[in-house]
Amino acid sequence: MQQPWGTDPELRDHLVAQFLEWAEHRHTPVEHVQDAIMALDWSSLGPNDGYFRWTVRDIDRFLLEYLPDRLALPETVCANGALTLRPLLEFLARYGMLSTDSDLPDDMGDRCGEVWEAAEHRVSYDVRAKALFQHVRGGEELTFAELVSRVRTLPADEVKKALDGVEQRTVGPLRLPNEREQWFAAERAPVFVWFAQLRQACGEDGIELVGRGQLPDEIAIPLGVDPAELPRVLAWALAAGAVRRFKGRLVQVAAWRKVEKHSVNLIRKVFAAHPKLPGRSLVQLSIELVKAAVARRSLDLLELPVPSDVIDFLMDCGLMFSLGSEARLTACGVPILVDVAEENGLLVRVLPDALWSTVDELIDALPAAGDEWADDVREWSMEQPDRHNARELISRIATPDRPTADVMVAIRACGDVFGEKRTVPPVRLLLGGPHDGPALLWLLRHKALDGGDVPAVRIADAHVVELSGLLDGGGVARMLDAVAEHGDTAQTIEFLNLVWRSDHPRTCEVLLVTAEHYGDETVAAHARKLAERHRGWHTRG
Repeated sequence: MQQPWGTDPELRDHLVAQFLEWAEHRHTPVEHVQDAIMALDWSSLGPNDGYFRWTVRDIDRFLLEYLPDRLALPETVCANGALTLRPLLEFLARYGMLSTDSDLPDDMGDRCGEVWEAAEHRVSYDVRAKALFQHVRGGEELTFAELVSRVRTLPADEVKKALDGVEQRTVGPLRLPNEREQWFAAERAPVFVWFAQLRQACGEDGIELVGRGQLPDEIAIPLGVDPAELPRVLAWALAAGAVRRFKGRLVQVAAWRKVEKHSVNLIRKVFAAHPKLPGRSLVQLSIELVKAAVARRSLDLLELPVPSDVIDFLMDCGLMFSLGSEARLTACGVPILVDVAEENGLLVRVLPDALWSTVDELIDALPAAGDEWADDVREWSMEQPDRHNARELISRIATPDRPTADVMVAIRACGDVFGEKRTVPPVRLLLGGPHDGPALLWLLRHKALDGGDVPAVRIADAHVVELSGLLDGGGVARMLDAVAEHGDTAQTIEFLNLVWRSDHPRTCEVLLVTAEHYGDETVAAHARKLAERHRGWHTRG
């Protein structure tokens, strides 16, 4: 942008002084005067000298591009400049110093507010900002605004030191389960069963406590636990607020029915009230479980020997479940153990809610979201006025290295959310490219192409690409579901006859998987016959 001040910064400084006086008179705090100076220096001239031109797009460019580059700070931190830019633009408009081709002051003020609000919602993805927040927090409970303010006052060399090696300590992206999934998992935690049983045992009169306010051993029977575990169960129930001590007895808390609706927060309280456990083992297991969640795989507990009481604790809290030695985080365990991992040095690039996501973040969520990605796109599109969203998403997703299954999900989601009219044109552009198969089949299914104009071999190739992509992305069951969608036994055999005509390298693989795992024996036998014929055909050349 052009600088209107040339070699005379005195005029700029005079205007800044007027702005500060105006802001003080209005009781509007200006936290970083330097932001106002940089904004004026960066501003472009309007049609006439002496007028500043600002648009909503300029606000994004200044706050999210120029300031991060100039200050060498993350976007999340530089969004704090909106708190100074908003009153500055209001001041310029009030005294007629905005050009006639500037956007409306109210629209620009609203955009400043949106940038600042979005920064707080998106900080989970900005690991550089999170690293700086950890550096300045010092064990204190600070608000987002307070953390940003502290970071803004750090010397440049200290910022550089705090950000050194951030990428090596980062994992992700990770998509958190939604609130409904977290609530559903928390409700089924073993501790909630114990709370219900303990409250029932209290009855109206309560339970007489023994010793130093502990439960009598006979209470272990209705709870289904060992008497040695009663102190732990009692500590959890007290922390969650399910019961309380009253005149030597343990009684129900009347407000429990209201607070138990916030089950995830209660699980957090239970987790914080854990008994003395090997802290290093708990942290180590938490970090490895988070890394496994990022990679969307199980953690083999045999490869990470930790005390059994640590494993039992996480399972009792409903944060982890296991099948044999294979362990995974539950939906409510993901956000809680991510916090533990980050408190102990691991940085997790957590995808923000779809409503606050950028296009890149929305795309990053696709592999983890799967078929639910359409819901993310629908939520994201509510705040996106651009009618070319389908074109932008499909063009950004359909890169040569993108897995076929992801491209299929993206095309289907865009069709569902934006409608066929807006989705067909960008899908047509994929024809003849690396993702010709998914594009061709989607267009045929939505009657945007005439099947009679497409060679049968090309359609067969497209089906093989689709089925092999589903096999890679969703496993055997996902591929077989797609085969079964073609109808009854006769229709499925007809479909396999079409697939057999493809000379795609994975045709035989698709047929063999169908032969080995398909539930209909007639279809499976026919698939085996076709696989043998296809193999012989290629062997003979």
